[in-house]
Amino acid sequence: MWARITRREWVAALGVTAAAAQTQAQPAASQSAGDLLAEARSELRQDIEQVGKFVLPAAAEPAFIFKP
Repeated sequence: MWARITRREWVAALGVTAAAAQTQAQPAASQSAGDLLAEARSELRQDIEQVGKFVLPAAAEPAFIFKP
């Protein structure tokens, strides 16, 4: 049902999404710091919702391996 996707493919897909989001929204100079913070939080919530839609299997390759 679900296609296998590697860690590198995830990073590539998320990188494209992040780059598109940065190019779309350029903050106006007249916005206050509070408005910018609220907008950033809103965008972060939207991004989290988008990433949450993908099912990542438990057998997915980890980003790193810790070896003491």
